[in-house]
Amino acid sequence: MQFYWILALVFALIVAIFAIQNASLVDIKFFNWEFADISLVLVILGSAAVGAIIIFILGSIKQVRLVWKVKEAEGKIKKLENELQQLKTREADEKQVANKNGSNTSTPPYPGTGEV
Repeated sequence: MQFYWILALVFALIVAIFAIQNASLVDIKFFNWEFADISLVLVILGSAAVGAIIIFILGSIKQVRLVWKVKEAEGKIKKLENELQQLKTREADEKQVANKNGSNTSTPPYPGTGEV
């Protein structure tokens, strides 16, 4: 995580240096909008800020989806654990009933021993 922040700071520093070195006035045309004599620094920094906001929004959407998937998986795990516990309980009950009746179903007869 620290590496990410260091990399982000280095990138921000490079963008800032690039913007300061290109401080001339420019005309911007975007679709029907026209901006005359705007500092190139503002254009560069504004573009970088908009890009960062878009990346943040997309990353947040991905994070929310992952959280939903984790919660769904945890729900499935809990359901399966409950089902496993019920099966173990039912198996134990069946063994007790079989032992009370005098038959031992826990060990199958071995071939060649004459047991049927």
